[in-house]
Amino acid sequence: MTTYTADWILPIADEPIAGGFVAVADGRIAGVGRERRTDARDLGRVAVMPALVNAHTHLELSYLHRRVPPGTAFTEWVRTLMALRRQYPNPEADEIVTAARAAVTAAQQAGTGLVGDISNTLMTVPLLRDMALPAQVFYELIGFNADDPVARVMEARRRADALSGGDVRVSLAPHAPYSVAGNCRQGFHRSVTCPGSGSSIAGSWWFTASSSTAMTSRSSARWGLRSPRARAVIVTSGPVTRRSRRFTRWTWTWRSGPTASRALRT
Repeated sequence: MTTYTADWILPIADEPIAGGFVAVADGRIAGVGRERRTDARDLGRVAVMPALVNAHTHLELSYLHRRVPPGTAFTEWVRTLMALRRQYPNPEADEIVTAARAAVTAAQQAGTGLVGDISNTLMTVPLLRDMALPAQVFYELIGFNADDPVARVMEARRRADALSGGDVRVSLAPHAPYSVAGNCRQGFHRSVTCPGSGSSIAGSWWFTASSSTAMTSRSSARWGLRSPRARAVIVTSGPVTRRSRRFTRWTWTWRSGPTASRALRT
């Protein structure tokens, strides 16, 4: 067991603790207390808190960063985006993979411990697993012209089930009512009524996780984002404005200056 102490412990499920400690055993939280333990590893003038959750990412589109200009209307903007995507028919192209990997690295360095990633290709699933970032991947289907919508959805479920497991889980997600034909939605209904199956509707998001505030674990559980590998991050400043249940697995990150930072996995 390893014990850490710091100027502030922010359990989120309770009030902030000045000079408390966190004990970690086998990568999981074994205890949180209010006293400053003399046998603990002192992390100094930092605050320890649960990792951030980004509940809506499109990592496979990271290569389009700053390449899609703002539009005066949604249709104008999305046409530009789709035209650029058609220039890269191979989702495993080096430019796409490199950009997605860089985006995951940036998220981890910023203290993100869990993402809800929207994917049309599932190329991010092995990447997230390889980079040890827990995720709920929503395999998003879009379309109006499927000849056999039920077969299309069932094939998508087969792909999702084959890739889902461990800290990276995959479920189906129709994009939105305006972008998925009625017969495709019937296919989703057939899929989720099959024994042992499940699905997520990702067309409308009722919350946003910002860079300064972690989404509550209660909300993450509601949307299927709970992970047995939830993490924590140490930050130098910033208010905690939401309450949540305690996470069960922590990764430690501390900053020794305005720009210097490094991470230690327990």
